[in-house]
Amino acid sequence: MNKLTPAQETVLKAAADRKSGSIYPMPENIKGGAAAKVTEALKAKMMVDADGIITRPGVWAIDSHWSSPRAEYLDEVARQEYLAIEEAKATTALAIDDGQPEENEPAIEPLEVESTTTTMEADEAQEQPTEETATTTALEADKAEEQPTEEATTTALETDEAQELSDEFQEDEALPAPSESEIIIAMGRLHGVASDLFKRVVEEALERAFKQGADSTTRKAKPARQPTAPRTPRADSKQARVIAMMQRPEGATLAQIAEATNWQSHTIRAFISTSKKKGLEIATNHMRVVGPNQPGSPGSVTSYCIG
Repeated sequence: MNKLTPAQETVLKAAADRKSGSIYPMPENIKGGAAAKVTEALKAKMMVDADGIITRPGVWAIDSHWSSPRAEYLDEVARQEYLAIEEAKATTALAIDDGQPEENEPAIEPLEVESTTTTMEADEAQEQPTEETATTTALEADKAEEQPTEEATTTALETDEAQELSDEFQEDEALPAPSESEIIIAMGRLHGVASDLFKRVVEEALERAFKQGADSTTRKAKPARQPTAPRTPRADSKQARVIAMMQRPEGATLAQIAEATNWQSHTIRAFISTSKKKGLEIATNHMRVVGPNQPGSPGSVTSYCIG
């Protein structure tokens, strides 16, 4: 249901209190731009027509008891229209019952003489057909019957052949559906090819197509990747220096490697992990020692050794 603003309710109430139903003149508290906005809004909601007259939905929205002057006026108009329609119906019915033509409708009188003459002429024409027309029609019919066209003959043969195939493969509740082999044999017979030959050719073609499809979808297996020998770093590089330190009998600790290369701890661990993956056999040793600043408190020192 459309909700109304206070201004819209005021305008509709004023229109419903008028027998004419006009929203004009507007209430004193609605002027200028406000009046224009209210009018457009009511027209959009179809509660006021283009002439500014309140409609039945507008009256019903503001007068649910249908007791306003505008509602009474609309009821009276509807009643007068209904009475006029009923009076017209009664007049029409009375004219039909009396057998009289309605107003402004001309009376129709039967033309007996003309109708009788037309009937006699039709009977005479039916009984006495012209000789020339009958003879020509008979000759044309005999000629068409004696000389059928080649196209008609071909169409009849094709129709008989199609009917024969249809009868052969027509589905019946008591018979199973034809198999693929039977369908292939029938197609070969239709094209004038020996059944066995046609069946063999079709099967070979299907087998080749299936094989090609299977080969195209099969992925070729990639050869196994052969492990490569670890690459020897340059003699003057940091990597070569770290490897030489780890080849010592005591190995090398993180602190020693960091001091020699100025690497961070995570860089050293990454290098050791990568070297193991490349094939270097690096052993990790954990030793517990007592620190000089914390006597009696053991600590852990990790060293890495190759070989």
